[in-house]
Amino acid sequence: MACPAGRWCWKSPRPAAIDDFGTGHASLLSLVRVPFNELKIDQAFVRDAATDSDSRKVVFASALLARELGLKVVAEGIETEAIAQIMRDARCDIGQGWRYGRPVPMAAFEARLALRSDTIPSA
Repeated sequence: MACPAGRWCWKSPRPAAIDDFGTGHASLLSLVRVPFNELKIDQAFVRDAATDSDSRKVVFASALLARELGLKVVAEGIETEAIAQIMRDARCDIGQGWRYGRPVPMAAFEARLALRSDTIPSA
């Protein structure tokens, strides 16, 4: 695949994400100047998407922009099925949040991971 003019082309076996998109230092300029594989939509927009039409519009627009740039779309802070459905409607690729699992101690995480070793690529 050719690199678009003015864009970095970077392939990595490990994804690099622009985190908290829409807040802080995660600017539009960074989308075209820094080599990212994923755009993570900030939980402030995700959390409010069910009750605030402007937040929902930001989620949909951010997801569309990311797809147009060839990035995976990650929605942070999914806590309810209603929010999960909105993120599916926005065509987010990945959802993160308490809807899918609460934080766990490292030992518990490793135990769960060991049960799913078939999903981990070998080195």
